[in-house]
Amino acid sequence: MKKLVLLTCLFAILSANLYSQTVSVENISANPGDTIQVPINLNSFTNIGAITLFIGFDTSVLDFDTLVNINPQFAGTMGNFMPNLQQVGIAWNATLSGINVSNGNFCELQFVYNGASSDLIFQSACEIADYNGIPLPVSYINGSVSFDSTLNVSFTGLNSTYCINSNSSILTAVPAGGIFSGQGMIGDLFNPVIAGEGTFEIIYSYINPLGQFGSDTQSVSVYLLPEVSFTGLAEEYCLDEIGSPLTGSPAGGTFTGTGMVGNTFEPSIPGVGYSIVIYAFTDTNACTNTQSQYTTVNPIPTVSFTGLAEEYCIDEIGSPLTGSPAGGTFTGTGMVGNTFEPSIPG
Repeated sequence: MKKLVLLTCLFAILSANLYSQTVSVENISANPGDTIQVPINLNSFTNIGAITLFIGFDTSVLDFDTLVNINPQFAGTMGNFMPNLQQVGIAWNATLSGINVSNGNFCELQFVYNGASSDLIFQSACEIADYNGIPLPVSYINGSVSFDSTLNVSFTGLNSTYCINSNSSILTAVPAGGIFSGQGMIGDLFNPVIAGEGTFEIIYSYINPLGQFGSDTQSVSVYLLPEVSFTGLAEEYCLDEIGSPLTGSPAGGTFTGTGMVGNTFEPSIPGVGYSIVIYAFTDTNACTNTQSQYTTVNPIPTVSFTGLAEEYCIDEIGSPLTGSPAGGTFTGTGMVGNTFEPSIPG
């Protein structure tokens, strides 16, 4: 007796997918209230002459409407809902010749989905015959309709990369009403300063009143600014002084500021007063940093001196000279400190 039961079960398992010719109902997920179409597919058939299908389902879950999207090869297919049996009957007969179907759609069952789940089960009376009326060996593969517990959720507005000093981004999600999470998030605002350096995942999660859940995850990287400096700028210049070549680090940046000609500061261009010179550098992450330095351009002083006669006798006593402004230096043959001695130049 045990051997007979075992063989019966084994036969049932093997026969479920024994034949290459198959009829299958697809598995569909839906939301309550949706009007859905459930495809019935045929595979590896030749010379089909007649199709008779009975598909049972839970009528509290599905309300049958009609057959739709009937394959033109099977024009004239009829569908009949039998509420007392909780099943749909489908019938088609060839008129001129048999039909070959390698892999394709037969028709679709249109339902209104009420919620919960229901299997779509081929009944034992199903039969597919060739054009001569001989039943074909067929494997029938059941399908189902069930509650779609997942939602399509997405959000926009997040860049893939930020510099640490970038402006915050407002993120927009569909559907609205969920929660953003992740480093740097404040409500729907991503702030790279708060996030800090690194690569993070930003997640938007949403649950609707039906209990369906969905989420969207995006990756974002925040980069530090490059370290920037430059040398060569003096604290002070005279107005007529020769320009100073400046050197930026890292190389490849740009100098700006009144008085800059390429990488050289020319004091005569800004004129007397304070000047600012800025060196800016952008790295491979498109992050830019700057360094600023100040310098002063001073006016050229007005200089004069008195006390020097137009002529001297060689034995004449030296003349003390007075410079204006005071504090300068006298030079020239015959000068001893601030005194011109005629005997020295001769």
